[in-house]
Amino acid sequence: MNRSVSFTLLTSLIISSLMCHSQDETLKTNNKYGFNTGIGYIYVPPAGSHGISMWVEGKKHLRTGFYMALKFQYSHANMKLGNDWYSLEGNYKPDIFYHIDVTFSRPIRISGNQTIEPGVGFLYEKLYSWLPGFEIINEENIIIKNRFGDKWEDLGISFKVDYNYTFKNNVMLGLRTQCAYVTGMVEGIFITPFVGFRF
Repeated sequence: MNRSVSFTLLTSLIISSLMCHSQDETLKTNNKYGFNTGIGYIYVPPAGSHGISMWVEGKKHLRTGFYMALKFQYSHANMKLGNDWYSLEGNYKPDIFYHIDVTFSRPIRISGNQTIEPGVGFLYEKLYSWLPGFEIINEENIIIKNRFGDKWEDLGISFKVDYNYTFKNNVMLGLRTQCAYVTGMVEGIFITPFVGFRF
């Protein structure tokens, strides 16, 4: 079994164990559904790029006390090209990410109307890397070809922790930290304030 698969399985087991924290500390709610939306920051470690991320999410409260959520996410990150790109040095290469997540999470009360909500899920990623096709001749001359962009699709795992403050009318304000683990590496780290409600 390769290291990335072992890491994925081990991390999933640890997060699942944490989410099964004692029932007394778990937030009890009569609300069956929820909706969240957020906009914030993305950092892409492999490329050293960063940018903006936005998402919408619908949730359903299961009988087990867990929430199952379906999330659609759009992210745009820019990477500054270095001197190994020759005459393109200093330009920015934008990457566009589309994620669809199915996440399982469980809110845990920390005090009053405040909760934390760890979760783990599975994601589908579609990545567009916007860069002109080019050809280097003698490490100096660059020919730009008449095409633009490459596309990749992949599957991965997402991990998140939400901090929520819930008002009496079931409106929530919160902060989400999340990472996307795709093709054996952390491909995205997200920090997003969000607003939501349960009904």
